[in-house]
Amino acid sequence: MKQKIETLELEVHNYEMKDVNLNEKEKNLKKLIEANKDLRDKLIVEVERYNLLENKYKDLLVKYNVVAKENAKNLEVLFHMNTGGQK
Repeated sequence: MKQKIETLELEVHNYEMKDVNLNEKEKNLKKLIEANKDLRDKLIVEVERYNLLENKYKDLLVKYNVVAKENAKNLEVLFHMNTGGQK
């Protein structure tokens, strides 16, 4: 009888430990899901930031090319004005 009680107590203890482990797994899973959601949100923000910076870079590159062409044209005109050469 004593052995049966000990066996049953051990079984109850095992079930309790399984329940604790399941609760821990559920908590960990919830934490991981929340962390995943946060990372996705941060990724969306970073992608938007990257796109904004890329668009600004493209705009600046276009402006730089326009100014560079104007400068080259102005240098050519200035050279012709100083040397008296014709275009």
